[in-house]
Amino acid sequence: MATCYAEQQLKLLANDYQVDINSIDFALELDKNDSLHSYRSEFHLPDYNEVMKVIQSKSDNTSRGNDASDSPKRVLYFCGNSMGLQPTRLKAYLDSILNEWRDLGVLAYHYGKLPASYCDKQLSIDCAQWIVNAQASEVSITCNLSVNMHMLIAKFYRPKGDKNCILIEDGIFPSDLYVLESQINWHGLTPDECIIKIKPRANEYCLRNEDILQAIKQNQHRIALIWLPGVQYVTGQLFNMEEITQWGHEYSQCPVGWDLAHAVGNVPLRLHDWNVDMAVWCSYKYLNGSPGAIGGLFVHERHHHQEGSYGPKFIESNSNSNNNNNTKNNTNGIHNEIMVHS
Repeated sequence: MATCYAEQQLKLLANDYQVDINSIDFALELDKNDSLHSYRSEFHLPDYNEVMKVIQSKSDNTSRGNDASDSPKRVLYFCGNSMGLQPTRLKAYLDSILNEWRDLGVLAYHYGKLPASYCDKQLSIDCAQWIVNAQASEVSITCNLSVNMHMLIAKFYRPKGDKNCILIEDGIFPSDLYVLESQINWHGLTPDECIIKIKPRANEYCLRNEDILQAIKQNQHRIALIWLPGVQYVTGQLFNMEEITQWGHEYSQCPVGWDLAHAVGNVPLRLHDWNVDMAVWCSYKYLNGSPGAIGGLFVHERHHHQEGSYGPKFIESNSNSNNNNNTKNNTNGIHNEIMVHS
């Protein structure tokens, strides 16, 4: 259905532009009329000649059909789902931070445009406001996706009796599966018995939303946690996060978590309004954060009253505070506490 609709829309556009739908002219018209067209100049596109030099230097096959020098200079980049391009303004930002460290030394912890001791809070505020649409206290910029996922699953996965299953999609990202299997093993359970996989119908690639909802309803007495991607990394399917979360709460009465690796920075998100319990993401794909860039996590504010780590309680220094203050009174949410039970 979606493919037919998309094809119909493309044909209408091709007719408006008076070009063939399979022509280069049509692609150029689409690019020219794209509202995001100007943003191309905001990123460094790899040079084709340099890319070919690297490829050829790693290959034993020195004979190639086309000389790299005869090819277009800038590549057409379709790998943002794996590694985002470098923003053109990045170097200036990094240089300014390095200069502050150089000029201020230890004072860079607390002074400058982005003081080191508080930089994660500003990033969390920005990400909450502009990227995932959440309260600032619900977002933390920290660690990487898998580590954040471990921390959240350890908190929210609470198997009890026969209600011990985790609902996932067939073809889940491998590292997500490893995390879930590890968490199931941690509880002394068997992954093969505690994972329910939703599969597409015969001869279909994407999951139908109604099938996901039906799986939640049919297995409501077995499901202890639902874990799905905002966007499926192979098919590109965008999941109806709001409705799926609602059904998980209504029928399975369990937490619903989301891997947003391929959704954050790519599609509109409203994590707070959708009542999502938890979510994790990376920042090196559509957020263009560089290899090894820091990850992020979300925990809805309705969970913030729960006790967190059994370790020390971290609260902001306040000369008027006393020992009776604890994290239940802390308005800084999950910035100051990782909510994990051992």
